[in-house]
Amino acid sequence: MYGDEPKKPFVVIIGAGVAGCAAAGALQDYGIDFVVFDKHSRPGGLWADNYPGAKVQSTFELYEYPCKRFPARIRNRQDPPAPTADEVCTYLEDYIRDKDMASKFRFNTYVSDVLCTAEDNWIVEFDGLATKCFTYVIVCNGLVSSKPNHILLQGAEAFKNHGGKILHSSERRDDLVLEGKRVLVIGNGKSAVDAATAAATAATASGGTKMPIQLARRQTWYLPRYFFGCIQYKWMFHTRLGSAMLPRYYESSHPVLKLLHSLFTPLKWLLWRIMEVLLLLQFRLPMRLWPTMGTMESATLETSALVTDKEHLDRLRTGKVDMRIGSVQRLEANKAILSDGTEEPVDIIILATGWKLSYDQFLCADSIFAGLDFSKDGLDFSSDGLWLYRNVLPAGFKGMAFVGSNTLTFMNIFTAYIQAYWLAELLAGVRPWPDETHMKETIEREKVYKRQYYKASEMRGASVESYMQHYHDVLMREMVHSRPAFHCCVRPVAHWLVPILPKTLQGCLEPLDVAAKPASVNESVTEATNSIRGSRSKRPNNDQDKGSSSTSSNEEEEEESSSSSRRLFFAARFKRGGASATSETNGVSHKSSSLSDDGDSGSCGSSSVAQRFNMNFQDEL
Repeated sequence: MYGDEPKKPFVVIIGAGVAGCAAAGALQDYGIDFVVFDKHSRPGGLWADNYPGAKVQSTFELYEYPCKRFPARIRNRQDPPAPTADEVCTYLEDYIRDKDMASKFRFNTYVSDVLCTAEDNWIVEFDGLATKCFTYVIVCNGLVSSKPNHILLQGAEAFKNHGGKILHSSERRDDLVLEGKRVLVIGNGKSAVDAATAAATAATASGGTKMPIQLARRQTWYLPRYFFGCIQYKWMFHTRLGSAMLPRYYESSHPVLKLLHSLFTPLKWLLWRIMEVLLLLQFRLPMRLWPTMGTMESATLETSALVTDKEHLDRLRTGKVDMRIGSVQRLEANKAILSDGTEEPVDIIILATGWKLSYDQFLCADSIFAGLDFSKDGLDFSSDGLWLYRNVLPAGFKGMAFVGSNTLTFMNIFTAYIQAYWLAELLAGVRPWPDETHMKETIEREKVYKRQYYKASEMRGASVESYMQHYHDVLMREMVHSRPAFHCCVRPVAHWLVPILPKTLQGCLEPLDVAAKPASVNESVTEATNSIRGSRSKRPNNDQDKGSSSTSSNEEEEEESSSSSRRLFFAARFKRGGASATSETNGVSHKSSSLSDDGDSGSCGSSSVAQRFNMNFQDEL
């Protein structure tokens, strides 16, 4: 149980985005057998299936792994200053090739179910038919779900019956449909800015004079990439001194830090007000577009501040994007009536309203352990999110971890990389497993802190944002193989003033003596897997399908009923000490030994599982 070092596992990683690839690289360095499943045809997660022109919000140096940089030809360009979706996917493909782990990835493969029979026995069902068992599950399928947040608009049916179109931002696949159309974009996040920019460009290209309308309920604080064209925002928001401007982090318990935070509270308040004035002077937006979402401090805590380009602010000032504050009261034929009573002719409405935070059904505690003689506390779900130890480990049981799937920071790719090596040390037995009591106490302290300073939302449990540096420090202090990022002579000053970028930690997280690379999990299926990539149709994503539309309530009920029935049958087959398990694909039946707790061929130890995986996986594909 807790406090014991786990045996060397055979791991399944669900998702091949930036977090899944980071987890794979960490396990590869520690010589741990693993396999990665992803529903896309290439690595990248949401970047592998996104709208035209999608690019990262931050710059190149903030969106990369410590051990690998983007090519110089991309990194040194000015427009765009951030990686595009395709460049991120190519970057991850190169990373997988550099790590020599391409044979461990199974693309075009949809994980449909996960079931636990013991803390080191996990059954994974993929593509709805084939099943495999593993000793550990790492969930890396992202923070948001595959369900777009479609808001209900009164009169939507009448609007569509007269030729109008209503699209979620994820359904925008061809910007040519925007040319010559009157476009209304609802939302004020990154996808809303991208959609409004695309609509403005299409209007200019078609010689039209009617510019798109961007409608938001409240105006947020914008963060320029450069303050007054000279100071990059990383020097203010990605340093420990910058995070010290916020309320004291709950893990910063040193008496001196407590005293300093108390003494400097008035000064911090003044500095925040000065920053707000400077931002308003730089933006030069009309007063009606001034932020209404609270102070800059609260926006930073809640990540409602939006990093944007100078070009977007120029479009707002010049009217190339007609920004409005309000909502849609109702729709009629070829027009929208806004909350201020104005009527605007509209042909296309783009809903840049985000995604529903909805973890896959198999992650619910009741369904993970459904029908099994195995009782644990399960996952700590509540109305304000999923609560995990260090945002990675459930406190109630071993066997499952979350990398990049329950953490929201300004540099998610960097955070996932640190999480991956922190977790790999545990799985490799480099350091002992955290004590269960300590884990639960830490989670409770985090709950108290976040419920005091963060607004109530389903993202609260995952939110780290401006405390990112503190969070990274906590993980690295607990690691055995982490090394300081700066030379000892400059470390005291650099520790507080210099932004901790991924490149500064190059070689600081990986083991000093990287373990010998393990044999490929299944070298014999490489050719079969490559041939399947081109022939198998794409499957819906676990949590990152940005092109799917919302389903009707009847379809969801039927799917849930079908899934529930399948799960009961699935559970009965794999009950501890139960009968043997059989999976059938394409008319071929494959039989594996029953699961048991001893070390015989029926256990899910890494060697026996890998052997069964090698024997059956090719045929099942």
